[in-house]
Amino acid sequence: MAVLGIGTYCWTEPSRGGLCVDAVGPVTGSQALVVPRGAGVTVANPAAGTTIREGSVNAWQAPPQPLSTTGAELVWSLQPGTGRRLDASVSADRVEFGLDLPPGRYVVEIRLFFAAGDVSYGLLAEVR
Repeated sequence: MAVLGIGTYCWTEPSRGGLCVDAVGPVTGSQALVVPRGAGVTVANPAAGTTIREGSVNAWQAPPQPLSTTGAELVWSLQPGTGRRLDASVSADRVEFGLDLPPGRYVVEIRLFFAAGDVSYGLLAEVR
């Protein structure tokens, strides 16, 4: 099981106000999820108690090194226009997508939209 990193997000709660945080690039956990080519991945809704309204999944070939490391998270700088949108099935409580990609390491960004805002989650994946 891989740990997701939390990147850019905007979130508003009626009793607490709102907050927007920008990340330099996708943020992933430091450990890659190792899967065979074409494997399906399911990400349970990380924002407990909320409902996913929309979502998208994009993947980039991981650079040799992350831009920076902050504890258990890696921050990536990726070339614009080099990512690939992955087909995803989005429901209220999960996102499912396949990693039908050539063997290699990938930074996968899972962008989810909720009533209170949106969050970018990152996954480091190694396709074998």
